[in-house]
Amino acid sequence: MIITCDRQVYLFEEEKAYNTNHLIRNELKNGRRILYISKMPIGVLKEQFDKDNNLIDLRSLSPRPESNCISPMNVDALMHTIQKFIEDGSDGIIVINGIEIMEKWMSFSKIKSTIEYVKKLALENGYSVIITQNPLVINSHRLLMLEDIADEVISKKSKD
Repeated sequence: MIITCDRQVYLFEEEKAYNTNHLIRNELKNGRRILYISKMPIGVLKEQFDKDNNLIDLRSLSPRPESNCISPMNVDALMHTIQKFIEDGSDGIIVINGIEIMEKWMSFSKIKSTIEYVKKLALENGYSVIITQNPLVINSHRLLMLEDIADEVISKKSKD
């Protein structure tokens, strides 16, 4: 699968972030800046990407009080991180992988409105947004709402 990440919102429907991470590695090779916010621990993310690459900012959705963590219940911290990333440069990609983690702490309507705001902010500033969602852990109505936010849906029901 060959995808170039144009300035729009993508929803990757996949059990594991395989296609998402493949695209991110390609975009890093092309010199794009990445803010990768994930449900995965930082150590796992560093194994999947060049940990010394200064183009990628890895953040874990975790309540730990560490600088590379964003509490999944703190929308203000999430938005502050995204806004700072946008202010620090141009031509970037914002990846959000972990909506189901956030949903444990806040309503889906709050998550949806946050993602809509991220979309608006990102597109106004020439950024791309990638949302990765496992279709097996979200109800179909909520998945349709995410699909409505996205400009392009990439679906892979993997059996890994």
